[in-house]
Amino acid sequence: MFNNERPHEGLDNQVPTSLYHPSSVRLRRKLPEFTYPKGLLLRRVNNSGDIIWHKNRIFISEVFRFEELGFELITPGVYRVFRDMAIGELNVEELRFRAARRAV
Repeated sequence: MFNNERPHEGLDNQVPTSLYHPSSVRLRRKLPEFTYPKGLLLRRVNNSGDIIWHKNRIFISEVFRFEELGFELITPGVYRVFRDMAIGELNVEELRFRAARRAV
């Protein structure tokens, strides 16, 4: 809900509602299908953003709800998590996911 009553100096003393307009861009509700290379472990992310790893719930991200992610073993106990790009790393000994750093 946008402010309808109080003008803002940064908006030339207009109320925010007078400048707001909905975006014409429609976002997809679901990511396009992705085919993983053969031999990878796959896990589906649940509604809460978790995966199940040997009866343990590990939070990945709600962004990937209901999507299937790939897990590639990179060192003993550590998997690279990805879809069409690296998402992060899963340490299965600590049951902890660490997101990949963003490229700047």
